[in-house]
Amino acid sequence: KEYHVTAESSEKVKAQNFITVCQPHRVGETLAGDVMCEAAGGGYAVRVPVVDGELRVLLQSDGGGVMKMAGLECNSPVGAVRVDEGGSVVASFVSGMEAL
Repeated sequence: KEYHVTAESSEKVKAQNFITVCQPHRVGETLAGDVMCEAAGGGYAVRVPVVDGELRVLLQSDGGGVMKMAGLECNSPVGAVRVDEGGSVVASFVSGMEAL
């Protein structure tokens, strides 16, 4: 299958950031909670519920600075951790690793 995503702002602005979140899961599986996105330092902090825990992703929008969220601190363009239901990190990813 192929999917296309479009986005537009509700009013005219000089610059706008859009974040697209995909939550693949099996039919019948229940995801606990909603996707949350908020400003974090020079970027965005995104929390994505998954079947066995949560993804926590930090995305830079200004090319620098330290972003923080729920014990995760990162100064790279993208930093992410997957935590289990107990909050233990089970996987991590960072682009252009400087600090995670």
